[in-house]
Amino acid sequence: MASLRSTVTVLATCTLSAAALGHLAFPASALAEEALEAPVFPIPDQLPANATLTLDGASSMVLVNQGFQQRMLERFPDLTIQLNTSDANTALENLRRGEADVVALGRRLTEEERAQGLVEVPISREKIALIVGPQNPFSGGLTLDHLAPIFYGEINNWAALGGPDLPLRFVDRPASSDTRQALGQYPGFAEKGLNPGPTVTPVTEDSTDAVIAALGNDGLGYAVVSQVQGRGDVRLLSVDGVPPTDGRYPYSQPRLYVYNGNNPSPSALAFLGMVNTPANLTPPPVIAMATPASEGSVAETPIRATPAAIDPTIAAPVEAEVNALDSPTAPNPVTSNAAQPRPWAEREQAWGWLVAIPLLGGLLWWLLQRQTQQTAVAMAPQPEPTGRLVLTPRHCRRAYAYWEVPDELRAKQRERGGRALTLRLLDVTDRDVERHPPNRIDQFPVTEEQQDLHIPIPADDRSYLAELGYVTQENHWLPLTKSAAVHVPACAVAPDSASAAAGGG
Repeated sequence: MASLRSTVTVLATCTLSAAALGHLAFPASALAEEALEAPVFPIPDQLPANATLTLDGASSMVLVNQGFQQRMLERFPDLTIQLNTSDANTALENLRRGEADVVALGRRLTEEERAQGLVEVPISREKIALIVGPQNPFSGGLTLDHLAPIFYGEINNWAALGGPDLPLRFVDRPASSDTRQALGQYPGFAEKGLNPGPTVTPVTEDSTDAVIAALGNDGLGYAVVSQVQGRGDVRLLSVDGVPPTDGRYPYSQPRLYVYNGNNPSPSALAFLGMVNTPANLTPPPVIAMATPASEGSVAETPIRATPAAIDPTIAAPVEAEVNALDSPTAPNPVTSNAAQPRPWAEREQAWGWLVAIPLLGGLLWWLLQRQTQQTAVAMAPQPEPTGRLVLTPRHCRRAYAYWEVPDELRAKQRERGGRALTLRLLDVTDRDVERHPPNRIDQFPVTEEQQDLHIPIPADDRSYLAELGYVTQENHWLPLTKSAAVHVPACAVAPDSASAAAGGG
């Protein structure tokens, strides 16, 4: 028990010390990126007797929480786990008061919340599906330009979307909903904020079941895809021709867990270890070897097990041979039979070994050749990890970028000094960027767990490519991956504008 308490204390101290060093080493703009580096939590062999874990937070993470609850109980069957559902502010207050060990959150922590000692552990992002009831006669899809006007009541009939002449209602979640707040970060909501229009029907409970029950045959709602995929009482709509089960789908929200860095419980750290460091479930095999200790005690030194130590069929003969050589009555292997004549049968065996020498030489040559080949393969340069980035024009004034970058490639560039993860948009119209610099470069800061971004296009009818990378403290660029060049079409000229331009000419 004392050892476990020491582990918890050291881990909490290291985590907080790392945060403190970050404030000393990097400017505030870089710290937002560094905070995304999830600490590593070792999984203990056991938890204290009568240990409990209270997990609170977003309803959108109920299924995720239940999955990790099952894994925790498989590892710690005596652990008592309580799952609660609360809005973000209530759950975080419960965490600060010690009434919760871990909080599931669908949004990033604020600077004020971080200053209170709360620490976030990013997990992933999940798509937010736009949904209708199964009896809704609308059979088309939406575009990124539709959602905000529907929310504000500017589009209030399905006919405006190519559907039947039927009133359109937007089924909204409570203001405290993490999923609602995530949608509000997307284009179209920046100027007016999340102030609903007259055609919005709010539900009082942040529940996907409540949203689905309110859809009817004329409502449009939203939910995380894991809670609606495969259900028969709801249909999922595509956005710009992309379904919410596709990685290119635009709407998503972060997935993270939060713990109290000032006083983390052993069960909270064990849970985060289960969530974030699955490699700890299969540590290298170790064996305990007795070492000299004080009288009345036995000290054990863990060492890495060798194949002989693991496999008793290998270990037993080796151990017997060593014991025989160490025995005080064992014959001297050099002098014990030196003066005795060798029987004829033994001389015959000696001749047999002479005959076998060429065979042994051939075997040795083969083994050396094989070892040389294996060494050459091991020393051959391994392919560098690569990422991918897709840039897709959505409109003459907007594009959508989606990327996937391996963790090892990110870690490599961070070791070289990368601090702020950034997406760049390069104007490469009539340019060979390998030989000539781009016409223009626009930069957009992104988070480590982010995988997509909607990008404003500064000028239409031009060619662009996107590039993801890190910016160092010295403002150097460390690339991760880039897209192919794409052409953004020219904006259509409205007839009235064209007439006015002609008349004014």
